[in-house]
This record gives sequence, C-alpha cells and structure tokens, in this order.
Amino acid sequence: MTTEQTPKKKQPFLIVVMAVILIAGIVFGYKKISYSMQNEDTENSQLQTNIVPVSPRIGGYVAAVYVADNQQVKKGDTLVVLDDRDLKIKVEQAMINLENAKANVAVVKSNVNTADAGATATATSIATAAANVATAKASVDAAKVRVWQTAEDFKRYEKLFAQTSATQQQYDAAKAQKEAAEQQLKVAEKQVEVAQAQLATAKQQSVASSTQASGVSTQVQVAELLIKQRQAELDMAQLQLSYAYILAPFD
Repeated sequence: MTTEQTPKKKQPFLIVVMAVILIAGIVFGYKKISYSMQNEDTENSQLQTNIVPVSPRIGGYVAAVYVADNQQVKKGDTLVVLDDRDLKIKVEQAMINLENAKANVAVVKSNVNTADAGATATATSIATAAANVATAKASVDAAKVRVWQTAEDFKRYEKLFAQTSATQQQYDAAKAQKEAAEQQLKVAEKQVEVAQAQLATAKQQSVASSTQASGVSTQVQVAELLIKQRQAELDMAQLQLSYAYILAPFD
C-alpha cells in the first residue's frame, strides 16, 4: 500500500516576505530621492561663507568683549566695547558749552531790549530838546519886541525930560525898563544856545544808541551762530561716543 506525502504550503509566506521587502525598498527609495532633492552628499565638499572685517573707528583700550570665536551673532549685537570714559567727559563738556551759549544768547537779547529802551529815551530827549529850542526862540522874539517897546518909551521920555515935560523919576523908570528888556533878551538868546546844545547832545546820544543797538544785534547773531557751533560739537562728541560700541554689521 503506497502513502502519498502532502507538500508544505510555503508560497504564501514567501509572497508576504517579498511584499514586505518591496514596500521597504519603495519607502527607502522615496526617502533617498526626497533627501537628494534637498541635500547634496559629497566626499569632497567646501563650506563658503563671507568674512566681514570689523574694526573700530576710534582708538582706545578694550573694556569688554561680548562674543567668542565663531559665535553666531545678529545684526546690531554688541561685539566689543572700548573704554568710553574720556568720550563721556567730552560729551558732558559739550553739553555744558551748549547751555552756556544758550544762556549767553539770553543775556545778549536782554541787552537788545536795553538798547531799544535807550533809543526810545534818546528819541524822547530829542523831541523835548527840540521843543525847548522852539520855546527859547519864541522867548527871544518876545524879548526883542519888549526891547523895541521899552526903547521907544525911553526915547519919548528922554525928549520929554529934555523939554522938562517929564520928571526925573519917569525918565529913570523908562531907562530901567529899557535896560531890563535888553537884559531879558540876552538871557533869552542864551537859553536858545543852551537848548540848541541840549538838542545836539540828544542827537549824538541817539546816534550812539543806534550804533549800540546795531552792535548788540550783531552780538545776537554771533551768539546764535555760537549755539550752532556748540550743537555741532555736541553731535560730534556723541558720535565719537557711539563709536566706542562696536556692533555686528550683519547676521
């Protein structure tokens, strides 16, 4: 009696194994292709980078270093700080000089007000002196009329006295009035001279005041220019101070 052996069923197992291998190969190939599309593998590669020299714009001793070799930094990061004590002193001195210049302008402008007041006062003095001259001249005219009147009276009484028609007292009174009028005319003429001298003095003072006002105005312009100069010196000192901080120019 013959017995037949049934063969083992290995085909399904082999198919599963081959399927797993195929899937693994597809996944590996997909990852490999994706990686190669974004990255490049080579055994002879070089790294290219930009080297930016960083040097200070001013001389000085290094006070602090905030980075190490090959450390990554961002643009604007502080790399090195130089000793800035002298620079800070210069900034403070420049600020003081600027404030002094501003105070000087205030003083000079107050002098302008004083000069303007002086010019106004001299203008008033001129007007007053001119009025005094006019009054004195009017007094002279009045005194001349009085002299003429008293002279005519004296002539009349002189004739009457010679004719014994006037008394000695009348004659002496007419003569005294004539001499008094003449003296008053001299006084009035002297007052004109004094008033004219005062007017000339007032005019000279007016010229001096105008010259002073012009000079003060020039002083204001110079003082204002000095403020601009002091401001420029302060800006320069602050700029020099900023150079004590060396910053990263790029990332």
